[in-house]
Amino acid sequence: AVATARAALPQIKSEDDRAYVRALLAPFLTKSELRKAVIKLETIKDEALRAQSLKNLLPAITADLVPIATTKLHAFRDQNHRIEASIAMIPYVQPVERQDFIQSAFRDAQQISDNISRISTLCRLAKYLPKELLQKPDFDLSAVQTLPFGQRRDWLLASVYEYLAPTLTDKQLRGAISFANEITFEDPKVRALCALFPYLSESLLELTFDILRHLRDGWALADGL
Repeated sequence: AVATARAALPQIKSEDDRAYVRALLAPFLTKSELRKAVIKLETIKDEALRAQSLKNLLPAITADLVPIATTKLHAFRDQNHRIEASIAMIPYVQPVERQDFIQSAFRDAQQISDNISRISTLCRLAKYLPKELLQKPDFDLSAVQTLPFGQRRDWLLASVYEYLAPTLTDKQLRGAISFANEITFEDPKVRALCALFPYLSESLLELTFDILRHLRDGWALADGL
């Protein structure tokens, strides 16, 4: 099947589609083919497709191709697609350059005008951010709290908890547990509460376990306990 797909590549008329399929085949490409695939990224006009193609290529490319892939980020006109691709690249950037790369992605994320998109992006960046940046969350939680009730709101709240948990005081953690209990869907509720676990006192842990014991979804309960 792989051989058939590779043979069919030249027959794909759309350059965007051809580059995207080439990226999907990344695990099966030779080093020279991978280099060509990385270089061809900026020819993909559809930026969502380009960002996804870059993400598909990353696990397969060698360290010497990472700097070439990094230069392709500048070709993105859409800020959201550029940041999405940047976050995907962080684990592959050389350690000596990674902190500067993360700082650049963080600055880009801060410039996102839509509050919800900015929150979501910063939350995805959180696991890479140094503690001093985590202590200064650059978003308004009220924007999430006023979203219509539903899964989007609940999962975003869960992500926010993962971002903020290391920065909360004991009093704030108690309030966070109470607010997490109001999350409608149980999977994001468990994720939000679990994000708080490492920072809870014994009494707050007991309060959290009491919430988990009342979950209806057995799988969600198992994840939490």
